[in-house]
Amino acid sequence: MQKKPEHNLYIIEDEHNQPDNQSPYRRSSTRYSIKSLHCELGQIIDISTDGMRVESKGKLCPIIEQQTGILTLSHQATELRLESQARWIKRRGLFKHEVGLMFMNHTTQQKQNLDHLARFGFTPQSSTTPYISPKPIHASFEFPNYYRILDLSKNANTAQIQRAYDKLIQIYASQTSNPDTESKLKKIHEAYKLLIDDQLRAVYHQMLIEQTA
Repeated sequence: MQKKPEHNLYIIEDEHNQPDNQSPYRRSSTRYSIKSLHCELGQIIDISTDGMRVESKGKLCPIIEQQTGILTLSHQATELRLESQARWIKRRGLFKHEVGLMFMNHTTQQKQNLDHLARFGFTPQSSTTPYISPKPIHASFEFPNYYRILDLSKNANTAQIQRAYDKLIQIYASQTSNPDTESKLKKIHEAYKLLIDDQLRAVYHQMLIEQTA
């Protein structure tokens, strides 16, 4: 294990921390262990240009498989926003889960900035004048507004959720020629799956509170 120069993230490159070859969602890029970076999902264990692992504490995991959200890594005036999806979840004890997230649809420039952040603990202002600031990186994870997706209020009951879901599915079923239909249907299914389950909905409400805190 080769220790990197210390900075505000205290990141250590782990040469043995290679992607699991048995996983269908294995990350092909180098992963970097992180010791002091948290978001709403929990403590970020490691990060790469492909995705990250998060350790979440609690009886219920705050995210479900295939659920999406936006990870934001900010450093002073620089902000890196990455669309992320939970690809796998493993229970690590009674009150602990490990979540594997993959970054989606990110650009080459975002990958370069992410790799630079993982290696050095900051994103460069430009390619010619990088610098290291003592101010820490801040991470946050933003969930979609599932109530808005289904056009519901936050106090909607199960019957209202079911009716809203059925109505939207019927509407978009007739729009198969629209290139945006598939992505919209995925969001609708995701919102329904989470809101129709009382336990998952309660966890989602807690995440919304933390987002706005």
